[in-house]
Amino acid sequence: MDIVFIELSKCASMFGLAFFSLLASIPFGLALGLHPLTVIAVGTLSYSVGVMVAIFFGEKIRAWVMKRRKNVTADEVIQKPNKRLHAIWERYGIWGLGLAGPMTTGSQMGALFGVMMNAPFYRLIVAMTAGGFVWSIILTLAFMAGIIGIQAVVA
Repeated sequence: MDIVFIELSKCASMFGLAFFSLLASIPFGLALGLHPLTVIAVGTLSYSVGVMVAIFFGEKIRAWVMKRRKNVTADEVIQKPNKRLHAIWERYGIWGLGLAGPMTTGSQMGALFGVMMNAPFYRLIVAMTAGGFVWSIILTLAFMAGIIGIQAVVA
């Protein structure tokens, strides 16, 4: 029974770190001795929860800001500094954000950017989760290859 609690505490620790940084959580989970499939699953799940929390609170904040700016149209909100961000969004869209988010902005900031750009919530969650899943697999394989390589050199 103690082994179950130990493994759950390892998963909970990795979950807490992956909520804020997927990149840091993968080597952390592997260093704790978790199975690579568990690392992928926990990392992706935690990243998805971070996205959902950010979307939930982000929409409420966005609605509050737009309520305070009653007479402002959407075109007026996109001012000169934001035109470049808007052009990037138009070119790569929600899937570009989903794939770039885990390595650049993280789950919360990426989701808030999607909310700011009026992305549909369901599609934003799916795209960000898919990006987190892809990067979890890539990073886990890369760190496992590094661990195996180091063990081969040392042994």
